[in-house]
Formats: sequence, C-alpha cells, structure tokens
Amino acid sequence: MTDPVIRKRVFVGLLAGTALVVALGAVGLYYAFFGRSIVARQLVVFGLLAGAGTLALVTGVGVATLVFSIWRGRVGRWAAELAGLAVNGLYPFALRLGVLLGLEPMRIQQSFIAVNNQLVRARQLRVAPDQLLVLVPHCVQRSTCPHKITVNVDNCHRCGRCVMTELLRLRDSFGVYLGVATGGTAARRFLDLYRPRMVVAVACERDLISGIQDAHGIPVWGITNERPHGPCLDTCVAPARLEAAIRMFVRGICPDTDPDTG
Repeated sequence: MTDPVIRKRVFVGLLAGTALVVALGAVGLYYAFFGRSIVARQLVVFGLLAGAGTLALVTGVGVATLVFSIWRGRVGRWAAELAGLAVNGLYPFALRLGVLLGLEPMRIQQSFIAVNNQLVRARQLRVAPDQLLVLVPHCVQRSTCPHKITVNVDNCHRCGRCVMTELLRLRDSFGVYLGVATGGTAARRFLDLYRPRMVVAVACERDLISGIQDAHGIPVWGITNERPHGPCLDTCVAPARLEAAIRMFVRGICPDTDPDTG
C-alpha cells in the first residue's frame, strides 16, 4: 500500500499547480486584453481578473492550511472549512491536471480522500454516539443473501457470511447509527433521517468523493472498500478500520489504533 503521506502530497501538489495555472492565466489575461481594451471590455476583464485572483488566493490559503495541518496535526474549524472549500471546489481541475501529467485517476482519487481525512482529523472532532452515522454500500452484503437490508439493517440474520455481522456488532457496541445505501440519493436520505454531526463512510473511491462533496458541511471520514470480486459485488471493509474511526470520533471512547491503518 502507498504511504498515506505520499498520497496526500499528490493532491496537495495538484492543488498548488492548479493555483499556479489560475494565477498565470490571470496575468496572461491582463497583458492580452486589459491594456488595449475599451472601457466596457476593461470592466469585464477586470471582473475576470478579480475572480481569478480570488480563486488563486483561496486555493493558496487552502494549500497552506493543508500543509500546516499535515505538519502540526491540528487546525481550527474555519481554517479547515476554507481548506475544504478549496479541496472540494478545485478537485475537478486538479483531476484534469493530474491526468494531463500522466497520473492515474485512481491515484488522484485516493490522494483526495487522504487529504480530506487529514482535514477531518485535524479538526479533532468528538461527537456523541447518536451523532455519528456509519454509511456503507449495499454491495457489502453477500449478493446471494435473500434478506435485503437497504431499508432496515436489522433484517440481517447475522449468519457471518459477509461483513454485515461485524458492522452490526460495532453499531450495537458503540451506539452509533448504521445505514446501508444503494447510491447517493439513499445516502442523502440517511443524512436527512439521522442528521449526524459526523459521518464515517465506506465506498469505492468515486462514490466516496461524491459523498464527501454532497455532505454539505458535515465532516466525512472516508474508507475505501475492498473489492476482491470487482466493483459493486461482494465488497468488504476491515472491521478494525471502522472501529478505529468510531473510536477516534465518538466522545468518551479512547482511540487505540489509527483508522488509516486499522
């Protein structure tokens, strides 16, 4: 497995590169149009320059906050939210830049998740058990199981043939909420139903990123699932990684392992 610090540096570097491209674009725009435009065009170009400058500034501050959080291990709420805006807002541009540079999209996605988790960790949040929601995809259930659990997880018979038995044990042991989602719409339904202050989500890289961006300010700790049979079929997650994440964020419980390693 790639070292998580290295993975973070991939996305942080792409964010910095995006900020540089935006800043250079603003400078080029100025020299190409502003000096020789009529007044009306000058105002339009000035607006574009102001927007590009603001974007570059926000990105720069976001990158600086990320670097500081990696170095110090802690940032304030507002700094973390500003960095989160930069990370989420510029992800599509950073992804395109990375692809142009020859990086694999999955490597960039994994780096994004590592950076997101770093920001969540740096906020040092602690919530009550009933304020934490664990969201897992429906494909963690054995595909041949007749007992569907997407509406009610307690339909599971806990036969031990898939990881759901362990997930329900964790839910019962810690008193957190557990939801099994079939997609983004179902995940949002669980957010509306339980109104958590913190989410620990399990999914593939693409769905995790979509969920992180759709959470609307709710911190999401992302854990990529294991796919021994390919995507969306009998996937799995190490219960130890989930337990470590729950211990990290639930108030009154002492962490004993790192959720990045399980």
